[in-house]
Amino acid sequence: MSRRVETIRRAHEALNSGDVEALVAVCDPFFRLDMSDRVLNPAVYEGHEGIRQFVAEVHEAWETFTSEPEELVESGDLVVVPGRVRQS
Repeated sequence: MSRRVETIRRAHEALNSGDVEALVAVCDPFFRLDMSDRVLNPAVYEGHEGIRQFVAEVHEAWETFTSEPEELVESGDLVVVPGRVRQS
């Protein structure tokens, strides 16, 4: 398993366990999550503070939230992660 794939696997584990600081620890300081195409609460989250903000907003909106990757597929410089997000 490549370092990139292992990092993404660890990030999903941290997110699902609710360990925000473990998630921050595995993410690059220049992390960027572009959710600007969402209908509700469109936003772009940047850096470690962006990660904290995203997780806080998720937990504010949902009692439970899990991201379940079905596969981690390397494609050039990217890792494609088909899967499911479950919330309630």
